[in-house]
Amino acid sequence: MRISIPRYLVYAVILIVICLVFFVPIFPSVDGAAHLYNSLIFKDLFMDLPSAYNKVFTYNKIIVPNWFDHIFIAGLSFLFSALLAQKIFVVITIVSFTHAYFKVGSGNDILTLLILPFIFSFFLITGLYNQTWSFIVFLYFLSFLDRNNFKVKREFKFWLIIFVYAMLFWITSVLGYGLFLVLLGITLFNQKKLSKVIRDAVITVFLISPSFILTIYFVANTSMSNGEPVIGVFSRIINLLLLDSLKFSGMGGEPIFLGIVSISVIILLVLVLRNNKNVGLYVLIGCVLLLFAIATPNHVGAGMLSNRLAFYFWLFVLFFIKKFSSNVKLNSWFSAIVLICFVLTMNKRYNTHFEKYGELSKEIYDIGIGIETGKSVWSVNYSDEWFVGHSLNYACIPNKAIAIDNYEANYAWFPIRWRNEYRFLGQQYKNLWVAHSLTNFTNVSTDYILTYGTIPKPVKEELLKSYYVIDRNERLILLAKKD
Repeated sequence: MRISIPRYLVYAVILIVICLVFFVPIFPSVDGAAHLYNSLIFKDLFMDLPSAYNKVFTYNKIIVPNWFDHIFIAGLSFLFSALLAQKIFVVITIVSFTHAYFKVGSGNDILTLLILPFIFSFFLITGLYNQTWSFIVFLYFLSFLDRNNFKVKREFKFWLIIFVYAMLFWITSVLGYGLFLVLLGITLFNQKKLSKVIRDAVITVFLISPSFILTIYFVANTSMSNGEPVIGVFSRIINLLLLDSLKFSGMGGEPIFLGIVSISVIILLVLVLRNNKNVGLYVLIGCVLLLFAIATPNHVGAGMLSNRLAFYFWLFVLFFIKKFSSNVKLNSWFSAIVLICFVLTMNKRYNTHFEKYGELSKEIYDIGIGIETGKSVWSVNYSDEWFVGHSLNYACIPNKAIAIDNYEANYAWFPIRWRNEYRFLGQQYKNLWVAHSLTNFTNVSTDYILTYGTIPKPVKEELLKSYYVIDRNERLILLAKKD
C-alpha cells in the first residue's frame, strides 16, 4: 500500500490547528459568545423548558436565513457543556472546510494547504459562523457541479441534491443563496437544446421555490442597515487583491504574509490558465464572481458585501487551481510558501489575541457563576479593545441570566427576539449604544452590571450609589443592585 506523504502532511497540519482550538479555555471570537448564548435560548424554547429564557425571549416571527449555527450549536449542547459544544462546533467547521477543499480534484493533496489562511479568515475569527458555513457549502456545491461536468442529470438523486443545496445555502447566507442561483443558471444553460433548458428550468423552479419564497419574504420584511463607510470601486479591487477579507486585526506582519499568499495564488492561477486551454466555462464563472465582488457596494445590506463576494471569488480560484494544476513541484513549493505564511500569521494571532481573549472569555464565564438565575445583566466594555465584542455575554450562560446587551434579539435577521413585554430591556441598550452614551445609566433598570476595562471615575461614583461590588479581578467588575 502506497503512503501519500502530502495527504498525511495535511492531516498533521489540521490536527495541530485543531489542538490550537483546545489550547485556549474558550475559542475567542467577536460574536461567538452571542451566538452561543442565543443557541442555548433556542434550545430552551425548542424543548419548552421552564427557564427564564422562555419568559423573556421568543422565536423571530420572520423566518430568517440565519439559523444554521444556532441549530447546530444547540444540538451539540444536548451532548456537551455549552463551552465544549462551541469548541466542537469550531472544530467541525475547520474540518469541514478542509474536507470540502480536499475533495476537489485528484492527486493534488498538497494543494489542500492553500485553504488554511482562508479557513481562519476575518469571518471565522469574528464569529460570522453562518457566512463561514456558506463558504463551505459553496465549495461542496462546486465539486458536485464539477463531477457532473456542469450538466443537468435527469435523475431523482440529482434533483434531490439540488433541493438540499438550495436549503443549505438559504439557511447559511442569502448572499451564498444568490450565487447558488447563478451557478445553477449557468449549469442549466450549459446544454445545446433549448427545449431541454426549458424543461430542466421548470423542474428547477419547482425544487427551489420553497427557499426562493422564503428569501423574498425575508428581504421584503427585513430592513438591514450598517454604519460602514462607502468604498469606491478601485478600493474594492485593491482589497480583493490584498485578501482584505482574511484580515481581522491588521497586526504587524499580517498584511505582508497575506500579500505573499495572494501573489502565490495568482501566480499559480496564471500558470494553470496558460497550461489549460479548454476551461472556458470555468473562466466564465470566475469572471462573473469577480464582477460581483467589484461591482457590489460594500456598505449596503448586512455589510461587507464586496468582501464576502471577494471571498467566494477566491474560493473559486482555489477550486480551479486544485482541479487543474498538474505541476507537482510547483504545487509543493507554493503550498509550502502558503503554509509558512499561515504559520507565521497564526503564531502572531495566537500570541496577541487567541490566548489573551480566550482566557478573558473564561474569566467572564466564571464571574457569571455568581449571577442569580434569571436575573438581568447589563455588560459594558470601557476599553478600546474591539475584539472583546460580545464576549461579555459569556457571563449570562452559567445560570441562564438575561443579557440586556443581547444584540441579536434587537435585530430582525436573527432567530431569537425579545417578547413584546420585555422588548424595553433591549431597547435601553440599543438607544444608549446608538447615542454613544454607554456611560449614562440613569434610566437603566437591571439586576447586575458587568464592566470590562477602566470605569470613568464619575460613572463609578454614580454606580456605587445604587450597586455594590460582589466580584472583581484586574479586568472585570460585577456589581449587584442594592435592595
